[in-house]
Amino acid sequence: MELSAEGKTPEYMALAGIKFKLSLPQLKDDPQLKEQLIRGIKNGNMAPYYKEVCNDLGWPLDQKLYDDMAKENQERLAKFEEDDSETPVWQDRLEYLCSIGDKETATLLATTKYEDTTLTTNRRLEAVFALFRIAYFHGCSVKDMGKAINKGTIIQYCVLACALALERHALQAALRRQGAAVQALRSRFPELRELVESLHECRYADFMKSLAWVETQICVDPVFRPHYQHYVREARIKAYVQLLRAYRSLSLDNIADTFGVTREFVEEEIAKFTAAGRLQCRIDAVGGCVVTGAGRGADADRSHLYQATIREGDLLLNRVKKLASVINF
Repeated sequence: MELSAEGKTPEYMALAGIKFKLSLPQLKDDPQLKEQLIRGIKNGNMAPYYKEVCNDLGWPLDQKLYDDMAKENQERLAKFEEDDSETPVWQDRLEYLCSIGDKETATLLATTKYEDTTLTTNRRLEAVFALFRIAYFHGCSVKDMGKAINKGTIIQYCVLACALALERHALQAALRRQGAAVQALRSRFPELRELVESLHECRYADFMKSLAWVETQICVDPVFRPHYQHYVREARIKAYVQLLRAYRSLSLDNIADTFGVTREFVEEEIAKFTAAGRLQCRIDAVGGCVVTGAGRGADADRSHLYQATIREGDLLLNRVKKLASVINF
């Protein structure tokens, strides 16, 4: 099969994610993941990758299984003809090396073809794309996103990132313009959809439940794993800011009920985020409430919003006057 052939992501690419999950302490003994990884290796006769998995995960090597798969690999590679650089035989060989997880040989072949100036630009680009795929499959950060992950995964990453980066109205407006993303959220990722909608609709208790589910998913994701604690913390801060922005003071009991957590949890969280300068408020321990109006930040936000409204209103009136001068009613 030529590397230039467009199609779905090869099935063996999913094994990289399974291997990563098995490298985590909480999932290293998961029997279902182990069975999926071994089954995928056997189906593809991935002898080099099997050896790499056993070394990385500390598994005992089944020598008979390894020898059988290695023999199949050698017989298959022997069928490829000698490369004369004018036919795409080397592409088939390279694709097969990638599919069995032979990182060193595949990288050497792809690099050699990329550096061969006698080949056409398209052929050399195919070698570069193969290097991207090899790097992603074996845990490197350089990857060809079009082939390394499927569209559903890209949608998940995009929605998770935008949920923090965009204001709630901007996020909803962006989703309305992306029908494919909305359809994917409804059919394949209902929990992620609930995360976005609950925050937009101020259903903070449901938001906290959805966020807990998201945490269980991104903590085992190879891309999000280093950042999942930061993501969860920033998501909670965004929810607190969104709620407190509408009030000058709000009781701790009310906040706890709204978020579906205990008062002690809310008090500790808000105190921590306030001390770090992430929330513009203070806790009135005597009154048992959170006071937001006392901070300059809240007044500054309201003043900025007022000035922006006046400015935009003046612009709108000027444009209406100009329009009226050229239209006969």
